[in-house]
Amino acid sequence: MVTFKKRLNAIGFGYITETNLFGSFMETQVRRFQSYYGLAANGQMNQATKNKLNSVYNSPYQRGKTHNDIKEIKKKLNSLGYGKITETNYYGSYMESQVEKFQRDQGLRVSGIVDEVTLAKLDQIAPKNTYQHGDRHAEIVKFKQQLNAVGFGYITETNLFGSFMETQVRSFQSYYGLAVNGQMNQATKNKLNSVYNSPYQRGKTHNDIKEIKKKLNSLGYGKITETNYYGSYMESQVEKFQRDQGLRVSGIVDEVTLAKLDQIAPKNTYQHGDRHAEIVKFKQQLNAVGFGYITETNLYGSFMETQVKRFQSYYGLNVTGKMNKATKDKLNNVYNSPLQRGKRHNDIPNIKRQLNNLGYGHISVTSFFGDFMEQKIKEFQTDHGLRVSGIADEVTVAKLKELAPKDTYQRGDRHAEIIKFKQQLNAVGFGYITETNLYGSFMETQVKRFQSYYGLSATGKMNKATKDKLNSVYSSPLQRGKRHNDIPEIKRQLNTLGYGYITVTTLFGSYMESQVKQFQRDNNLRVNGIVDERTLAALDEAISNRWVVNHESFNVTLNQALNTQMNQLQQTDMYRNNSAYVHKNYVNGSNITTANVNVRSSASNSSHIYGQISRGTRVTILGSTGNWYRISYSAWRNPTRSDVRNYLNPDNNDIFQHLDLTSSVGVTASSLNRDVLSGKGILAGRGQAFITAGSQHNVNEIYLISHALLETGNGNSALARGIEVGLNSSGNPVVVTSSNRSSLRNIRTTYNMYGIGAVDGNAHNGGAIRAYNEGWFSPEQAIIGGARFIGSSYIHNQYNQNTLYKMRWNPANPGYPQYATDIGWAVKQVPSIKRLYDMLNNPVFKFNVPQYR
Repeated sequence: MVTFKKRLNAIGFGYITETNLFGSFMETQVRRFQSYYGLAANGQMNQATKNKLNSVYNSPYQRGKTHNDIKEIKKKLNSLGYGKITETNYYGSYMESQVEKFQRDQGLRVSGIVDEVTLAKLDQIAPKNTYQHGDRHAEIVKFKQQLNAVGFGYITETNLFGSFMETQVRSFQSYYGLAVNGQMNQATKNKLNSVYNSPYQRGKTHNDIKEIKKKLNSLGYGKITETNYYGSYMESQVEKFQRDQGLRVSGIVDEVTLAKLDQIAPKNTYQHGDRHAEIVKFKQQLNAVGFGYITETNLYGSFMETQVKRFQSYYGLNVTGKMNKATKDKLNNVYNSPLQRGKRHNDIPNIKRQLNNLGYGHISVTSFFGDFMEQKIKEFQTDHGLRVSGIADEVTVAKLKELAPKDTYQRGDRHAEIIKFKQQLNAVGFGYITETNLYGSFMETQVKRFQSYYGLSATGKMNKATKDKLNSVYSSPLQRGKRHNDIPEIKRQLNTLGYGYITVTTLFGSYMESQVKQFQRDNNLRVNGIVDERTLAALDEAISNRWVVNHESFNVTLNQALNTQMNQLQQTDMYRNNSAYVHKNYVNGSNITTANVNVRSSASNSSHIYGQISRGTRVTILGSTGNWYRISYSAWRNPTRSDVRNYLNPDNNDIFQHLDLTSSVGVTASSLNRDVLSGKGILAGRGQAFITAGSQHNVNEIYLISHALLETGNGNSALARGIEVGLNSSGNPVVVTSSNRSSLRNIRTTYNMYGIGAVDGNAHNGGAIRAYNEGWFSPEQAIIGGARFIGSSYIHNQYNQNTLYKMRWNPANPGYPQYATDIGWAVKQVPSIKRLYDMLNNPVFKFNVPQYR
């Protein structure tokens, strides 16, 4: 009994004296205990009462105990203001005190133990995670007040979660994009609390409010003073906006209202991902001005961003892909251009004239922009890679200005047509002009030269007369790739003048072009390969006198070349009959020189030195003068500086030393056979072979004939008439003899017309074996094949030594290589060649005369 009394006292049914007597007060307390916990109230400590008493007394929810449910009980106490209890699973003394306070406040038995009654009361009044239809709770009143305030109203503010509240909660959830279940769950509570406590409502101040006011003002919900304070007038305008847009009318700028404002209020800048009604307008404008194929929705998508970038790039704006103010302004400017269909403007007539000039005609030149003009603008835009809009925007107008021809161009102008004129000038021999659209000072210079060359007024301006002449020359039918009836005669003239072996047809081919250029170069004409009027006149003049002189410039002075030559071995036989002297001091009684001694041109130490005799040389004394002996001396002696200069100067001596050895003599094979080769042994009748040789290897036929006559003894040498050669057992070629013939194989008769390989002391063998190795098994093969050696060895080297003068003096590189030491060598070769020319009937004389700097 004492135990029961102790337990009753401990759990709030106290003031019982703890004896073993079950008295009337204990009975009263037992009745109260039974009633409190819902047992049959008979005042007896029966088994059910004992069990309940034991359950409460040993509850896990009391001081000193640990239990998983304690943490949740603490949360509920804290939520009701019985805090701040640390939310753990341990039941401490502070929690006990807060439980006692709660029990006392709620009229419960104060025990500090969270019994079932206390737990029920906690569940009854502590906030719940979720409320739903049928629930009653004090907190429900607050939610109803908030719903009424944020536009989901007309709810009676009681603690019952009724069907109308459920309907309004569903509307709220749907409106704010929550899961629609009609329950006041945590997400719904949070959203309701967020809207109800929004900083964007009357009486609040916030940095964003000013921007919201700007948007409302821009939409006509004005005139709101643009500050950070949310006043009653702003509230009234927000409510009006919400009403107009079919939103919940609360006067609070919630997220839905803010989104609607962002959606319909104009923005300074739109970018990828934005949605706005104004974007539709921009898409319509972009489509209209040639940046099209954009679907006209309110979404600023990736393709619109691409087209905006193209628009910005096209009109020279900063390329961001964003529809900023500058882009809006430019788009509006182009879209509303006065230079489009249906408009009138003073600039339209000039645009029409430019289009007509460029072949986009025939547009009537008025100030009205009609359908036909729009069509022609679109054609022009298409042809020039512009945006096709039919609007004469700034880019189109600039391109028209750039392309439309002008009557006259001059220095400083820029125009696409200028490039064409530069290309033409470069092509017709007035070149080295950079092909840009700028008419610069060098182009002006070349135009003046062109005008002067063709007898026009030399103004340097590209006027109509100059354009016509330039076009005439550039488009001449007498140039490569063209056919014309005049071309055969021009070819015959060139062939006659030694620019030859051109096949006479009406086609102007690449070989004819090269020969025309060479003729122009030789005659100091503009080298363009086109037979223009100046070239035709020069051809006629050359044919008339058959005498062509070309002057070739070298970057060395005559004195510089002379100085170089004087440092080389130079010899002459022009003093071979003159007396020669040595000083007696250097000759002993036996007529032997006692030192290296100079041979002088007179009995004087200051006279010219012919050469030098080595010590120990016997001299033949012919007489004496004073201290000098007159002696017998070699015919080849040192020339004086003036002697060398006389032969070095290209303007002196016979012009035949400058005969171009690469040009044709311009006569027929029959003329060569009749006038030159008649009676010349094996060479007789071989005129065509020499012409073919000259053509194939670019060597003058008369030079080849002269060389052959000299080397073959007028066509009668054994090498010329043919020497048999065969291969011995080792496979080596040898000359055939009566003793070795039977042992040789592949015996062939060889011919050598130029003495190639015919070394001194073994001329026949060397020349015949060389011919065998070269495959010269006929006179024609020897003439043609040997010409290659003559050309490559003597003429066609890196210095282009194509005249006797150049072979001797080499003005391209004075001193080396030079083919003789005799200063008169070139002049001495002239008579034999000149004699052959004299035999011909009306040959062409082509000369290449050097000019020193």
